[in-house]
Amino acid sequence: MKLAVFSDIHSNFSALEACLADKRIQAMDGFIFLGDYVTDCPYPQHTTAIIRRLAKDVPCFLLRGNREDYLLDYEQSGAQDWSYGSNRGSLLYTYENLTKDDLQFYRQLPTHAVLFFRGAPPLTIVHGSAAATRELLLPGRENSRAALEECATALLLCGHSHKQFVFRHQGKQLVNPGSVGLPISETPGARFAILKLQDGVWQPELYCLPYDQTPLFSAFTQSGLLEKAHIWSECIIASLRTGKDVAPSCARLARKLAAPAQHGDGPEYIPEQYWLAAAQQLGVL
Repeated sequence: MKLAVFSDIHSNFSALEACLADKRIQAMDGFIFLGDYVTDCPYPQHTTAIIRRLAKDVPCFLLRGNREDYLLDYEQSGAQDWSYGSNRGSLLYTYENLTKDDLQFYRQLPTHAVLFFRGAPPLTIVHGSAAATRELLLPGRENSRAALEECATALLLCGHSHKQFVFRHQGKQLVNPGSVGLPISETPGARFAILKLQDGVWQPELYCLPYDQTPLFSAFTQSGLLEKAHIWSECIIASLRTGKDVAPSCARLARKLAAPAQHGDGPEYIPEQYWLAAAQQLGVL
């Protein structure tokens, strides 16, 4: 038995299509998706359509990630002050490019689950953790050890951190397949994992797949996302080129630069001039 494991696509349809076309993905017995399908990259409807088609054709086990939660919370309450710009422009763009049916598809997904297969040991899947979609499980950390100790299965699959790894503790495995769409690594490329059942044990294999990013970069401009999310999109493009986690670093620096001005627009809002200054200091622009 072989299972493909994907996580954190972030609307990167080019990377997802490349993964699904890779010869190592052929003849899978099923696909596991760990959430964060959309936001950050252009045309979220393309990524959503690919996943929904695949789920109709082959066995798929899908989770909801924190990015889907953001969109669903906005749909329900509309309380967030989302507007175009570097702060929330990418989220608003994504929301406006998904249909009600797309959002309902994501709403019905669980945030964690235990999967059972005939003739194979069960495994647990989460986005962040079973407790919270935004919790980071990383190798060697105390919360990762605790998560494995509390896990009812010998294999725990997680996403969210965008970091590809296998961490073993007390005879159990914590596996992050890495991010398909926005990996954090020394080199760019789509990350995924394949689980193979060998002698009654799930054995993870981790992969990095180079792919042509040219259509994706063009789509940032053609879709209007680059204009609507501004510096945030510039940071995402820089991350795609380098594999570095540029956007959060830029946001932290922009917030630090803005702090002395004591703006009254809320702690999460950063005026555009500070995004621009941060991006220039970091060499994004």
